[in-house]
Amino acid sequence: MKIKNFINIKANGKSIDFHNLILDEYLKRFIRSQLNIEDSNTVKNGKKMQILYLKFDTELDFDATSEINAFESFDAIMFLSSFTQKISERQIEAKYIFDAKLGLQDLASHQTVEMSYYNGRKITAIGFNEMPGIPKIAGPVCAIVDTSKYNLYMQGGQDFILTRRDVISSDVDFWSNDSRIKGPIHLTVKGGPSLLYQDPLYEYEDEEVGGHGSYVTPDPTYSQLYSIGFSSYKESIAEEYILGTDITAVNNGTSISIDGLQTKMKQYTYCPLQSIFPFSGLFPLKPSYKYVVFKYKLFQTIYTRNPDYVEGGDESEFIGTWTDTGAYYLQAVSLSKYGKTNLTIKYERGN
Repeated sequence: MKIKNFINIKANGKSIDFHNLILDEYLKRFIRSQLNIEDSNTVKNGKKMQILYLKFDTELDFDATSEINAFESFDAIMFLSSFTQKISERQIEAKYIFDAKLGLQDLASHQTVEMSYYNGRKITAIGFNEMPGIPKIAGPVCAIVDTSKYNLYMQGGQDFILTRRDVISSDVDFWSNDSRIKGPIHLTVKGGPSLLYQDPLYEYEDEEVGGHGSYVTPDPTYSQLYSIGFSSYKESIAEEYILGTDITAVNNGTSISIDGLQTKMKQYTYCPLQSIFPFSGLFPLKPSYKYVVFKYKLFQTIYTRNPDYVEGGDESEFIGTWTDTGAYYLQAVSLSKYGKTNLTIKYERGN
């Protein structure tokens, strides 16, 4: 998996293109969320970069491994004005637009301010994260643009619009048992389409019909790596090994390695001894599979009313339960690509 990023800033009558630095923190979130479904939509593992941080006047020192607390390093927040996500078999494209005219939040005072509040301040760095919340919840910044070498200033009354486009690509083949799943959901920044029915939970007065109405917005689906196996076909698994039961996925930060699969792979690689002449009754002993296949199961949170809820009490009004949708998808990689090496799923920055 590779992430490429494109950024355009329109400000002070100029249009400038940038590539931001994707920090290790962002890559780690992709790893954590695909290994544990409980981590998929938590703020600290959020992958939708809907908060933009601005730093003024002084330069920010950082590299790809930096863990940056936005509240210690930045001065203001810009909020997302529009977002789209496109899913295809080998590519996820997320597009964000931020517009300073919608207002900013000053991190020191926690007040909403206009652009003119920062008139004449030079923008030296721009950061991105899922949520602005307190650092303990939001986690470190995920990506940064160094703008210190450009004459970018905040000027009230002028435009400051930033467009960010992330392209997250995969070079492996994709297949799903559900036609609604168009691509690898674990590479999305905001999950996939809802698959399960969700009972309406909220009621409101409908003046047009003179009665009550109800509505609900079903949660998106999220995926978790469930198993790895071998097959002669990209759309199925002939020999399947379940994570946590037959094999183990090891989180290495920005990559996943698989323990226990190496011995399984050797079963499908046969080298006859030189002293033995193979004949039809002896070889092959087992089928020679062509692909290593990764299986991802899809889950959706379904909410029900909490029978113990009391208004003003400590219990939540609704209970969310991760529910297996029955849908899954496969990603197939040629077995010859790995040979006798250990399997590693890598997350990298694209060129």
